[in-house]
Amino acid sequence: MPGDETKGYDIVMEFNEELYNPFFGETFDAGFLCGILDELRSRIPIIPNVGCPVFTLNVLFDRPTDISLPASASDTIDIRLALGESGSLGSMRIVAGVDVNSTTVAGVQLDIIRVNLASKIYHASANIGGLPVSGSIFTSVLQDIGSIPLLPVPVNRTSSEPTNIIRADTKVIDHTGAGDRDALAALLIMGGGAAGNRAAFTERFAELGTGEQAGMAFDFNWLCRIIRPRLTEALKRGDRRPVFDAPCRLHEPFRIDDEHDVDLTRLELTLVDGAIQISAAVRKSGFCYSATGTVGARILIRITDGNLQVSSEIDDPDIDVDIPWYCWIAAAVIGGLLGGILLGAIGTIIGAILVPLILWITTETVEGIVEDAAKQVTDAIGDLNFEVPAVGLNLILDEVFLDDIVLRSRVDIQSTAPIRAEGVITVRNGERFDLDNGTVGGETLPAADMIWDGERLSRRLRTLCDTALARTGSSAFSKFTRYKLYALPYQSPASVPLNELAIVLPSFFNIFGIDQYQETKLVYGVRTNEDRYSVIQAIEVKDDYIRIRYRTYEKRLPRVDIIGGFRYEPVFPRPIDNVIDDIVGLQPIHTEDSKIPCPPVQAVPKDPCEAIKLGPKRLPKYFIPKVTTTKKVGKFQARSEALVHPTTVNWSIDKKSLEAKEGTLALGGVDVSYEVTNDALTLLPKSDRSFSFEIAVTVADSAATTISTSRCIEVAGSKPVKQRGTLSFAAFKNEYMNTFGNTTNLT
Repeated sequence: MPGDETKGYDIVMEFNEELYNPFFGETFDAGFLCGILDELRSRIPIIPNVGCPVFTLNVLFDRPTDISLPASASDTIDIRLALGESGSLGSMRIVAGVDVNSTTVAGVQLDIIRVNLASKIYHASANIGGLPVSGSIFTSVLQDIGSIPLLPVPVNRTSSEPTNIIRADTKVIDHTGAGDRDALAALLIMGGGAAGNRAAFTERFAELGTGEQAGMAFDFNWLCRIIRPRLTEALKRGDRRPVFDAPCRLHEPFRIDDEHDVDLTRLELTLVDGAIQISAAVRKSGFCYSATGTVGARILIRITDGNLQVSSEIDDPDIDVDIPWYCWIAAAVIGGLLGGILLGAIGTIIGAILVPLILWITTETVEGIVEDAAKQVTDAIGDLNFEVPAVGLNLILDEVFLDDIVLRSRVDIQSTAPIRAEGVITVRNGERFDLDNGTVGGETLPAADMIWDGERLSRRLRTLCDTALARTGSSAFSKFTRYKLYALPYQSPASVPLNELAIVLPSFFNIFGIDQYQETKLVYGVRTNEDRYSVIQAIEVKDDYIRIRYRTYEKRLPRVDIIGGFRYEPVFPRPIDNVIDDIVGLQPIHTEDSKIPCPPVQAVPKDPCEAIKLGPKRLPKYFIPKVTTTKKVGKFQARSEALVHPTTVNWSIDKKSLEAKEGTLALGGVDVSYEVTNDALTLLPKSDRSFSFEIAVTVADSAATTISTSRCIEVAGSKPVKQRGTLSFAAFKNEYMNTFGNTTNLT
């Protein structure tokens, strides 16, 4: 039943436990681990200097049982790191609580789901280079860091609109049954809603398939809170509006067609057997008859190529005609007239009311709401630059099922590790290549990492000097970020034979246009002789050369990067703002992939009370040309790496140092207010015009190392955006009849 999956919350986003190994791996690799080690060394000088080592980690949502935790400890996350290859340089363990920090940045309200290091550290232990670290000092270092942001959620705390998020909550789901269905849940409350039963989340709701790490569920009752005002506004007739009960049920009959005296007597949306069920009934009374038509439909939701699509299945209508006894007695007199009246009445309630009504509810109301809800929630959360995590989460929709509405998805974790060199190189037989810079040459090539060695079918890729190679068994080149390369089983010396890089067919296959070499496209990790990590893939093999795709990440050198940018503050449109009463001037958008499957049109049977097969068509979508008016906010952060206890961060814009913590600048004729908080800079333009500027930051550390970097920022002005409109039923019915006529073929 509705609410089962969301436990009474309006929207729930769940992220699988396995997702957080790469998430925290990329976070720690982006400078977080270096910062911890630098701070520990500054407080405990006798700690061995292990630099910024490679590492592996394991993140668990299970409540630890091997250490003592306070009874109040809740929503725990257990982060365990092994420093150096195979833990040769030490280890760290952090057990902390996850909660929500409600804050405001540059006027934008945020609920940030985070690991709370400031006040919810339940255990902290470390061993660096064989020296145990005081738990109290380690805890103090983590408390100074404050938090690890997991998911920033934009909120509007005072809104009553069901399309605005007013509060976020969170729950670490520690499943103790079979399957270990652990997850981190973001629990969202929308305007007009209330908190659900947080304690009821005991296992993740999504039965995830291969490669799926997340799911999002919409409470059907919440969808109805959006649908009701849209139905009310779009069905209105002059000053009259229908009344709907919760969740989605017409309260009393409503005159839906004044011209033909047709009443809408039932309209209800429910969840039934994995679909949104629509039930509708209309009634038309006239001379010596009362004709009633009922019809049902199911709205199906699917995901194709990552895009949410909605279609419907429509039942045949059921017709009931009530003729009083005295009319049957007078049938000899009025029989001919009565037959014509009945056919016309049935044609009106079916072809001119029921068919367009069901299509209108499906395509204009429910479809648009579900599509908009999924897109706007993921866009609003996934595109934030506030309290920027080290990595971004890009949700890619995969599957959907209804019990509430649950969307399964994959998550693309974006790394910020700098790339030293990348591209495609051609290596001829006997040549060497250097992955640190992408150069290819002979025996005199300095610091070469590998050689394409041997003759004919005995050729092989072979490592040189102390370069090491690891097999991944995967062909997914782009998924291997720097962090994911650390834990591979490297060997030195190592080689890869030709028959592992390509299946070699007999040469006569060339006669038929079939390439003799069928590349396997397997991916390999390489640790170069300059201690950088690289990923390589043989993309083409020929008799006299091999072409290799490669990407080499920069090793941890003192550096600083400016991450972040500008975006529009997310605003959800009110449901009734999109209702269109007149399509004049609007451009239709036809979508071939969303046609509604329907039974074929059949001729009207002789018995007008017999079921009539429908053959409805689909009108195009209509979009309202609209100019973005929400305010732009810029959020930037200085991300430093391999610096020893960074002490000062100085920002400048257009070569002007920002001495004060806050103030106003004139940039390209636009007044921009700014706020500096530690290593973060927030910019809020006071105009919607476009402008550009240079932003720079200088970071100095306790070892007198100073690093600077700059970026040129282009800020776009207002831009037209497509916002889908909802045709009012009157406008939809008129356009439908003008385009297709009466699809029941009744005359």
